Amino acid sequence: LPDLLRDSKDLEEYLTSYESPSKSITSSIPQFLVPLQRYFSASSQSPSIKRDSSKHSLITKGQDEVKICSINLELFEKLNATLKQDILIENMRKWFSNHLLHLIIQSIDEVESEFKRMGLQNLGILYETSTNASALHDLAKTNQAAKTRLFIEQFLSFASNKTHREYILQRIRDLEAGSVLANFKWNEGGYFNGQPYSPAFPTDAELLMSLFCVFLDYMLTENDDQLNTKRAHPFTSKYFVEVSGGKIARLNEYIQIRQVKKSPPQYHLVINNVIYEIENGRNNLMLTIACFVEYVKQEYFGFIE
Repeated sequence: LPDLLRDSKDLEEYLTSYESPSKSITSSIPQFLVPLQRYFSASSQSPSIKRDSSKHSLITKGQDEVKICSINLELFEKLNATLKQDILIENMRKWFSNHLLHLIIQSIDEVESEFKRMGLQNLGILYETSTNASALHDLAKTNQAAKTRLFIEQFLSFASNKTHREYILQRIRDLEAGSVLANFKWNEGGYFNGQPYSPAFPTDAELLMSLFCVFLDYMLTENDDQLNTKRAHPFTSKYFVEVSGGKIARLNEYIQIRQVKKSPPQYHLVINNVIYEIENGRNNLMLTIACFVEYVKQEYFGFIE
């Protein structure tokens, strides 16, 4: 990945700024995520967040107990008293549109242009790396475009086939176009090949959550050799959990983003085994991620391990 991807403004600026930043590839990485060492302190104090006790309930799994409570404005006020929900949402959308999606698209265009110049279209973005894995990894040892190609592949890893891959690539461009995710449809997606959205494709909320997690996976990966290995998902494996079949996975001791529904997509925030139910709907994704970022910033000085 080019060095410019490691020299950027803090994501905090986009959660607290009222102005839309210009699109700049050089300020795409949130600085608070750059350090790759372990910064969670076991002695950190637990968060002091007021809860609505009337909405508490318990779910048990074996001997484990998980508290569930509904989230409200008090959580946002605890995280950052100067911000309102609409500001958090707007600036989170700005960060996705102006930075993460823009970064991915620009990286794709640069790789495709370079591979075309080299006559290596068979290694292009439309083809899974597994098809030409050996050639691509060998080339990546000496070629920056090939290294970036492997980086991009992480964002497409959940595409189950070529059609899904084409849809995801197109949808990333659609979402980046316009102003502040104007085309975002949280519980569905967009047209593809002239046809309306199909449930066979990921919803926009699922797509953006996946891109966010993969991005942080890369930032926490110690070196490029870990890409496409079991150690390539340090963020997702620890800070993101899916629940299926009514089962609750063991929760992170500190904080996690927890997907509780696939259709329509819904995410909650887990803090010290307390599940905060972020309001469902169009803003659920942005609020969940914004609260995650704010909590890490305030409780762990902006560092994750």
